[in-house]
Amino acid sequence: MRGRRPHRILDPDRLVMDFLPAEKRKVGSHGFQMNRIRYWDALLSRLFPMGSRILVRYDPTNLSRVYVPSPTGDGYLGIPYADLRRPPISLGELERVRAALAERGESQPSEDTIFATVREQRRLEEKSAARTRKARRSVELRPPTPPPPPNPESKVNYEKRVVPYTGELW
Repeated sequence: MRGRRPHRILDPDRLVMDFLPAEKRKVGSHGFQMNRIRYWDALLSRLFPMGSRILVRYDPTNLSRVYVPSPTGDGYLGIPYADLRRPPISLGELERVRAALAERGESQPSEDTIFATVREQRRLEEKSAARTRKARRSVELRPPTPPPPPNPESKVNYEKRVVPYTGELW
């Protein structure tokens, strides 16, 4: 289409939100649950009737806040974890945690178990990263390795009398 200007994006944040992954969830008295994590805000019970199903959008890089469309349709409302003490996690991190828990035989882990495992895995990662960094530094600080010993056939004979070079004073 020659001569036509491309449409201008008026609200880039809204455009990004519109393309985030989404799932439908049922609003209850305690908010809603997604990926075994509970989300709640006082606005939910005021804006959405109990039992209504709403479209919930989430950012896979940070699950600490999900987004629901406002009833007026003019934007999104951010809904945080029900327990604000929980650390932000990514979807990939959550999937690794759930896989680790499934290996242990916990197919239906609680929210507390999920976040305890997140803390445990993060501690392990920090410990190994510190060890790796420490090992790398210790290798860099090592003195250079000495050259290999001379060929065994060219051993010095200390029994033989030393003859000084001309010009040497002994």
